[in-house]
Order: sequence, then structure tokens, then C-alpha cells
Amino acid sequence: MNQTPSDHFRFRQYFPCLWLFRTFRIALDFRKMLLGVVALIVIVQGNEWIDKIGLSEESTDRRPLDFSLTIAPPSADLAPTSETDNAPTGSGWTSLIAPTDHPLLRPWLESAVRPATRLLRVETTFAARVDALCRILLFLLVGAVFGVAITRMAVFEFVRDERLGLRTALGFSCRRLHHALTAPLLPIGGCAAILALCAVGGLFARIPVAGPWIVSLTWFIPLILSIGIAIMLIGVSAGWPLMVAALSTEDSDGFDAFSRAHSYVYDRPWHYLGYIAILLVYGLLASAFVTLVAGLVWNLAELGIGIGAGNGAMETLLDGTTTPAAVLAFWHDALGALALGFRVSFLWTGVALTYLLLRRAVDNTPMKEAFLEPVTQPADGSDVAISGMAAVRDTVPERPVVNPDPPAAVNPGEIDVSER
Repeated sequence: MNQTPSDHFRFRQYFPCLWLFRTFRIALDFRKMLLGVVALIVIVQGNEWIDKIGLSEESTDRRPLDFSLTIAPPSADLAPTSETDNAPTGSGWTSLIAPTDHPLLRPWLESAVRPATRLLRVETTFAARVDALCRILLFLLVGAVFGVAITRMAVFEFVRDERLGLRTALGFSCRRLHHALTAPLLPIGGCAAILALCAVGGLFARIPVAGPWIVSLTWFIPLILSIGIAIMLIGVSAGWPLMVAALSTEDSDGFDAFSRAHSYVYDRPWHYLGYIAILLVYGLLASAFVTLVAGLVWNLAELGIGIGAGNGAMETLLDGTTTPAAVLAFWHDALGALALGFRVSFLWTGVALTYLLLRRAVDNTPMKEAFLEPVTQPADGSDVAISGMAAVRDTVPERPVVNPDPPAAVNPGEIDVSER
């Protein structure tokens, strides 16, 4: 018996995590991959500029982020850069049990988690703290621009089954830039304020003889205050991607994005962890597949040209000292860059779908509901003009519905137009 669209709908109703398997199709878009490549380049170059400032000696000795634009297996870009490096090597499948080697998590861990860890150390110098803070702000800025743009394109394609223009997506992210930076900085500022209170209490330790007694007897006060810091830090570290997705989906500001992400992380933690686990395994397989296809495409092109050119001409082309070889290396790196950009595109697309799933579980909001602001049709017709309820800003409710509600006989939250 053939399955009808309603059968697919019922299946996704009982197993909503199946929506995540649309991530590959949505992420496999040249524009999203291009944004991912630019985001990686900005992060690498920005960290190199911070290294040149020389605020922290630790930053200059660290193993650099290996985002070389070359076609390689999933774990090849994780190999040690020298004999003194202690980075784990081996098959790409070890990424399943070694999160620090996962191709999707590596940029996030190296660019944000490591500086944040150094920032929280007691023995860290003031200059090193400034260095770590600069790296975190750089990461947040890149996520605010490129993360919002990619998630916006992903949400638009998921809701309307149409692709949003690159210029429109970047314009949207630039208009939401201050909200995207405010959302994570609000809890970070709260943590800094509470730490300042603890630091004031630490001044009592400088009092001779009685100071250590006062601090030790009142130690329960900083412990209580630190509970609030831990809650906010966990919320911002785990919920920051959801903040980006919230700004791409809702007509909200930074505070609303922070409150939504914080609520979803703590209300549905096991849902969130389950969706992340699915995306990591699925992303590893998808990244390996895209890299394999990119390598196959390059090898087939090289084979075809080699048959016609002959061995002598191919040796000239592959010789790295000639100008034609440099041009050939550019095309090789460009193809490899797209394979790397797919990882970023997949990550942010998965974040967007994860946000929709968590919003559905917590707020009972339909998956196909999002705020799509009006878009003016440009002269070249590259972008899609939005009409209907989403185009009327003055009458749009707090959570405007893009698609009208279906008949009562069908659950309005789960209709997938693309499946019909």
C-alpha cells in the first residue's frame, strides 16, 4: 500500500526529529556554502591579527585553526601540524567519540570555548583576559553576521520552499546585528556583575589576621552567587546558537532571543541533546559525502584533461612553479573551500531546524510558522517578494503565521507543503 502525504505527516508527528534530515538538502546551497567559507576566513584572519597584537603569549604558541582550503577526508584537517603537536589522529569515525575532532564542532571549540576557558582561569593575566575577550567578541560578531544570514536563508527555504537571495539575507543580518550581539552579551554582563560582587568580598581577605576568617566563614555567599553565574553561563554557551536562530525566525529583539533560548535549553534539555547528537552524526556523514564528491569531481576533471593533454602537459600543469599551475591550484582550493563551507552551512541549518523543533515542543508553535518581513523586489529580480500576512508589518501579531491555518481535520502544526 502506497504511503500518502498524511502518512508522512503522522510519522513526523510521532517522530519530529525526522525534520532534521532535511538539513542536508537545505544546506547544500552554493550561497550558504559561500557564506560559510567567508565566515571561516574571517575567523582565521581575525585570530591571526589578534595574535600579532601579542597580548597573550599562550595565543602565539597555540596550534592554529586548520581551515586550509583543500579537499581532504574528514579527519585529515585535524592532523598535527608538527611533531610536537599532540592532536589525535586516525579515521574520521573517531570524531563520533572525540567531539574536539568533529568537523562541525572544531571551529566553535577552538574559537570560543578555548578563549572562554582561559578567561575564567584565576591565574590568567589581565592582558591574556583582554586577548580571550577579543577572540570571543570576534566569534560572536561572525556568528551575528553570517550565522543569522545562513539561518535566515534556511528558515525561509524551510517555510516557503523557496530560496532567499544572498543580498537580502546579509541585509537582514546587518539590520539585526545589534540584537544578535545583545542576546549573548546580556547574560555575560550579568555574570561579570556577579563576579564583581564576589571580587568586592575578596577584598576582605587582605585584612590582616581577621581577613581569612571573614572570607572563609562567609564563603557560602559567593557559592550562592556562583549558582546564578553557572546557570547563565550554561544557558549562553548552549543556547547561543538558538539565540541566532530566534532572531532569524521571530520578530524579536536581543532580550527576547536570550529568553527563548534560555527557556528552551532548560525546559527541554534532553530534546536539545538528542537533536544535537543526531546532527553531529548526520553532519559527519554528510561532510564526508560532500568531501568525497568534491574529490571525485576534481579527479574526474583531471583524468579527462590528462587524457587529452598527455603526460608532458600535465606535468607542466601540476608543477607548482608555473603560473598555470598557480591558477590550477586556485580552482583546487576553491572546490575544497566549498566542501569546508558546507560544514558551516550544515551546522547553522541544523541549528535553525533544531530551534523550530524546540519551539514546537515548548510553545506548541507550528513548524511552518515564522516571521518573514516584507522584501522589496529589486530591479534584477534576484529576490522573492513576500506578500500576504507577512508583508503587513503593522498588523503582524507577535508570532505571525506565514501559511494560513489548514482545515481543522489536519493538525495545523505539521503540514509540510513540500511533501505534497
